[in-house]
Amino acid sequence: MAAIFMKGSQPYKLNEHFKQGKSLTHDEAVEMGIGRLAQRMQDLKKKYMEYADYSPIMVYDEPNERGGKRARYFYKGASSPLENKANTRIY
Repeated sequence: MAAIFMKGSQPYKLNEHFKQGKSLTHDEAVEMGIGRLAQRMQDLKKKYMEYADYSPIMVYDEPNERGGKRARYFYKGASSPLENKANTRIY
């Protein structure tokens, strides 16, 4: 069976990051060399829906420095402490 994500690709890096129970915002993704995080998250969701019929992606809306909110993405069931917080939703 072929790999779902091409090794070394941005979706591959994100998938590995999230499987470890880690989370990520747009700014943190840029620091990892990943651009257009919202688009990459859509790519991940599409692949999961295609191959597994579900998506583990969740989003925590956290306050940012300007008084607004930013999205922090993570995987449900990967031991993220964000999973049970208020302002968490399925992506």
